[in-house]
Formats: sequence, C-alpha cells, structure tokens
Amino acid sequence: MGALAGGAAGAFTYVCLLPIDAIKTKLQTNGAAQIYSGALDAAIQTFRSHGILGFYHGVSAVLVGSASSAVYFDACELVSPSSPKIPAFPPLLIPSTVGAMRNIVSSAIMIPKELITQRMQAGTVGRSWEVLRILEQDGILGLYAGYSATQLRNLPAGILSYSSFEYM
Repeated sequence: MGALAGGAAGAFTYVCLLPIDAIKTKLQTNGAAQIYSGALDAAIQTFRSHGILGFYHGVSAVLVGSASSAVYFDACELVSPSSPKIPAFPPLLIPSTVGAMRNIVSSAIMIPKELITQRMQAGTVGRSWEVLRILEQDGILGLYAGYSATQLRNLPAGILSYSSFEYM
C-alpha cells in the first residue's frame, strides 16, 4: 500500500511543481543570463512562446519517474521497526538503514527521470523517447550522470531525515 500511495503522492507533487522546476532549469541552462532577466521574465517568455504547456515539457518522464516515490515510501513498510521480515537487525539502526536504502534505490529511477525531464525542459530533446540518443552516445551509464554526486547529497539527508522522523 505504501508503494501505491507513494507513487500517487510523488506524481501529484511532481506535476504540481513542474512549472517551477521548468523555470529553474531554464535559468540554469547555458546562456540563460542573456535570454532571461530573472525568473518572472523566464515564466512570461515561456508562456508567450509555448502557452501553459510550455511549463510541462517532460511531464511524461516525471510521471514514469514517480515510481521512485513508490520505492521511496514502500521502503518504510518493508523495513519498519514493526516488520517481522528482518528480526535479527538491530532496531537502533533500522531508521538510518531505511533512510539510506530508500535513497539508493529510488535514485536508480530518479536520476534518469531528472536527466530526461531537464533535457526536455531545456529543449535539447523534444520527446521522452528521444532519450535513446543518450543511450546511443553514452550507453546506459549516460542516464546516470550525476548519480554519485546526488548520493553524496541524498544519503546523509535521507539518513538524517528518516531517523529524525522515526525517533521524534
């Protein structure tokens, strides 16, 4: 049940925040300082040139990538302190282990989703399936550019946030 609820919550959140993410990506793209004077200008120009749908380039990748939220939330049920699945595991280490593992596994889905979404938002690819160009050029590892850097940020955050949540 956690996976279903997590996937739905992730999809809802990602779709709601995609317009903000699109503006952020446009501002971070090379040469953005010459194109946009700020976030409001980027939003206005995006709306003028593409309408409301201009804020939703990459939504298909986001919806598929919401599976990372399903994995992230399902890990809570799989290895919770009340779970009989791992009886010999030290209870004190369960929250930090869950926090770490759910980040590692969900990132395997999240990283390619982010890469595809950002390329669609930046206009380097038009459709999700065009990501096959990345596979042709860089292989499967091309979809995981930035995985280790993401883990350097997400692992400590996951361990701390989930442990704090459980202990409080």
